[in-house]
Amino acid sequence: MATGRLRDVFRALAELVEEGTVGDYALVEAVAAIFYAEAIRTYDLDVAVSLPLAAGAILSLAPLHERLRAMGFAADGEHVRIHGVPVQFLSSDPPLWREAVSTARRFDYDGIEVRVAPPEHLVLMALEAPTVRRRERAALLLESGAVDRPALESLAARHGLALPEAWRA
Repeated sequence: MATGRLRDVFRALAELVEEGTVGDYALVEAVAAIFYAEAIRTYDLDVAVSLPLAAGAILSLAPLHERLRAMGFAADGEHVRIHGVPVQFLSSDPPLWREAVSTARRFDYDGIEVRVAPPEHLVLMALEAPTVRRRERAALLLESGAVDRPALESLAARHGLALPEAWRA
């Protein structure tokens, strides 16, 4: 993913927050991990979003997708192509994800503020869907020194997740 295109995607995310289409967001998965550890090859950008919810409404990404379409971004399967970058929007409804969005760290990316899930949350997210790539990403984060181990253990306990013994060392 080219730097210029990512900057444009991050600018579009900021616009969605400013106008209230999304309440907040955090980058998650592989692109989020590169803010803390070595670069990881990835096809897409994953974004957890909190959405404004009308009283009694059912959580739906449809209004977000409608807004993105109005901004000129086309759906491409489970992704939306924003300035050519495939972006997958994910609900921050599960408690771990909601907390990752609300405690997202803020980074400067070429003059644009970017919100990124904390590394401890990224490691635990890998536990929820433990594919080989996610386990490798978690290991990379753990080895990078970016993860606060006591905070990770506390977070895991709070969310009822058991850390593999190798992750505790």
